[in-house]
Amino acid sequence: MRKPDVPRLLIISDGKQTRAPIADVLKNLCAAGAPWLLLREENLSRDEQRELARQVMMHCGRTKISISDDVEWALEIGVHGIHVAPEADLESIRAAAKDLIMGVHCHNIADIARAQDIGADYVTLSPVFLTASKPGYGPALGIETLRVAARDCRIPILALAGVTLDNVAECMAAGAHGVAVMGEIMRAENPPEMMRRFRDGLQKMI
Repeated sequence: MRKPDVPRLLIISDGKQTRAPIADVLKNLCAAGAPWLLLREENLSRDEQRELARQVMMHCGRTKISISDDVEWALEIGVHGIHVAPEADLESIRAAAKDLIMGVHCHNIADIARAQDIGADYVTLSPVFLTASKPGYGPALGIETLRVAARDCRIPILALAGVTLDNVAECMAAGAHGVAVMGEIMRAENPPEMMRRFRDGLQKMI
């Protein structure tokens, strides 16, 4: 049975929020020991996304790299994982993904149940909190929904949306395996330092 290593911190990229070019930010995060990056640059063309992924893969070191949605592209480039929406053809993606770490972006208990049934390796649950990265995205599910979801989830569940250094402990206490963070790291003056604060804080909570 597949049981891939699922890190406790997933950093989701968004070049619209960074102070420096996104390629530089991601390379610096890899150099600083980021455990896991999800490249999700929806404002870039397909060719630009491919080039970004190739650049990051050349500098990833021990950092795991995932991309969104396109399993054929993930296999072609050689990234470590694929992250997909719950309405996708999950069964076909799981079969095609082979040894890629497969995650599903879930919004409710039904999404999580389906992801587990098809053999996903992890799920994200969002929005746990309201988030500045997506104004109007909600309503927030809240910690109690995360607690119920985590109680019944047989695979790692990552809390997503509005996660900060101030509430990450709540997420872990509710049973989350870890957290997925975008804005707090992408908007930071020093993204590697902010990443280290999340990573090291999570390590102390295990």
